[in-house]
Amino acid sequence: MNLTVLASLCAGIAVTCTALVFVEFFSALSARYRERFIQETSVEMDDVLLNMPPSKILDVSLALAAACAAAAVFAVGFLVENMTVMKGVVAALLAAGLAFPAPRLLLRHLRKQRLAKFNEQLEDALLSISGSLKAGFSINQALEVIANENRKPLSSEFSLLMHEIHLGVSLDEALDK
Repeated sequence: MNLTVLASLCAGIAVTCTALVFVEFFSALSARYRERFIQETSVEMDDVLLNMPPSKILDVSLALAAACAAAAVFAVGFLVENMTVMKGVVAALLAAGLAFPAPRLLLRHLRKQRLAKFNEQLEDALLSISGSLKAGFSINQALEVIANENRKPLSSEFSLLMHEIHLGVSLDEALDK
């Protein structure tokens, strides 16, 4: 009897230690994923000029995935007569997997649209800068005209450029940024 209790105790300790190792592993893995996700999202948000913490996109992604998983379980429960736990889990995982990347995909779409609009407006802006320089304006005056008299996204980009120049950054560095 004592050996049985000792064996059970050892097995319980082994299972507890294994569970702790798994929890630690997945905790470190999720922390690294979160860090990478926030870093990549930060770049995408800067390109779209959203003033919002990138961690909120992760929160929105997780909330959307959870909501879609719950909706999928309810939908499968109503549509399938003999609902099993496995069908519910599969539906939830599938819905969550499809919904999780949606906010980042929306950011990428907005980024592409913004870049396309910027490229459309850039030719006219360069012609305007050229005309301003021929008329005797300085480069800063020509850039200021573009920043003030055009539509977004071109005007916002040139406004950022002028803001950098007004802060004392050289024109080359401001253009690079």
